[in-house]
Amino acid sequence: MKIDQEKVNKLLSSPKATSDEMMDKKKAVEEDRIARQYEELALRQANQTKYQPFSLANRAPIDLDAASREHVDSLSQKLPFITPELSAVIPVTKGSKFLIGAISGTGKTTMGAAMAYQVLKHAPDTRVLYISNEERADNFFFRLACLDLNLDFNDFRYGRFTDAQRHAMVIAGNRYQNRVVVEKSAKSSSVNGVMEILNSPGVENMSLVVLDYYQGIHRMNEMDNPAAADQERSRILDIFKQKVTDIDIKFPLVILTQLKPLPSTEEERSIETRIKWGTSIYEACDWVFEAINHKSMSAMTLVVQKARFGQAFQSYHCRYDRGGYISLTGSEFDEHVMQKKVASISNIAAVIEEQ
Repeated sequence: MKIDQEKVNKLLSSPKATSDEMMDKKKAVEEDRIARQYEELALRQANQTKYQPFSLANRAPIDLDAASREHVDSLSQKLPFITPELSAVIPVTKGSKFLIGAISGTGKTTMGAAMAYQVLKHAPDTRVLYISNEERADNFFFRLACLDLNLDFNDFRYGRFTDAQRHAMVIAGNRYQNRVVVEKSAKSSSVNGVMEILNSPGVENMSLVVLDYYQGIHRMNEMDNPAAADQERSRILDIFKQKVTDIDIKFPLVILTQLKPLPSTEEERSIETRIKWGTSIYEACDWVFEAINHKSMSAMTLVVQKARFGQAFQSYHCRYDRGGYISLTGSEFDEHVMQKKVASISNIAAVIEEQ
């Protein structure tokens, strides 16, 4: 893979870049990183004896065959990710750490519930741990139930369910009681409390663990008073990030985080700088996504901001359907947006005509 080094250097030395230039810069740096990895791999293959890897623990050669089998086994056990189409390109495997960011009020919990539901549908023995410092435990079960029944959770939340729908939702929610654990307590809003949960016996057997949400961790211990000042909250979240980095997990961990809105000026717009109070969590995760919710269009765009296998800066479109998501191709997304715009204009015209 040939890299235009002059382009890379030019982008890196630019004193002030537009958003398009920033994207070019990131792509160039990512391509350069991948190219270097290929070069290193080729060099190792050319001189296997010189570059034979050794484990520092016992100074013995690493069993590459066993490592290869472990990697294949991990991929064969990968779990679904939001939609079947996304599952094909985003490997949710044991030990992976995912960060999904969105601005406030744009459906982070909805996405967390959709992910959990896909995992629960995947196999009858899958189990999910949902660590919540915002969503009520019963509401999370109700979200799963609505997905099961093809009902819109928002209709329940705003009192639009019939008695029969409410009854069916409660019955469906109860079916998940043995497969889903929702931790909603003072522990789930403290650094040491969350780490205690993650290290609890049995958690290593969970198919998926979701933390909803990162900024909800606002104290070191569950008995402490919540931190109020921004500086103190940043310090607490930095400590949490370090603990997440160091922990050896046996399950996929998904962390939902709040993002600041995109600035109106052409300043730095990277997702790292927009993670509220705790930008360092970006470093601790293998995959980082930004979910852009097109509310008026009932659609979402998921942008890969950081990836393990070169998918960075890819965008995937979905439409929202009763609490779940359905993948769209680029042309399908454009058509969906156009239909929503036409419907909106028609509704406005109808209101004007009535007046």
